[in-house]
Amino acid sequence: MCDECGKVFKTPVALKNHKSNYHAFNLDCNLCGKNYKKSDGLRRHLYCKHKEEYIKDSPFVCLVCFRKFLLEANLEAHSAAHDSTTCKVCSKVFWSKTILNKHVQMRHTKEGRKLWEGVKCDICGKLSRGPSAVKVRVQKLFNYLIN
Repeated sequence: MCDECGKVFKTPVALKNHKSNYHAFNLDCNLCGKNYKKSDGLRRHLYCKHKEEYIKDSPFVCLVCFRKFLLEANLEAHSAAHDSTTCKVCSKVFWSKTILNKHVQMRHTKEGRKLWEGVKCDICGKLSRGPSAVKVRVQKLFNYLIN
């Protein structure tokens, strides 16, 4: 029988495992008082239940987006994601690889730069940045002419 909680076990090995798993550590949450047997459990609790209070003074802050992290390892993993969405040519940071790839294609390739130099509208002759801008301009112009 466990001398700390009174639970009964069939074998001494089961009692020993119970004590090491449930009574080896006595870690309390300093925000709500909940007790944890392992530091991982307490850390998970703090992150899930008290994340805002726990990390508001965290030294682990992303210098790109200023997001705060509980653990340095989480910041490093997050920063790696920024690294994979940072343009290697101009260092501009994007929120997805798809947008980064489109940026590189449009801004840093010969074909893309030609599009950004200006596409001439067949109707009014005005230069616009890219074919989609010309399409929008044509739609607005036709709406104006029709109405």
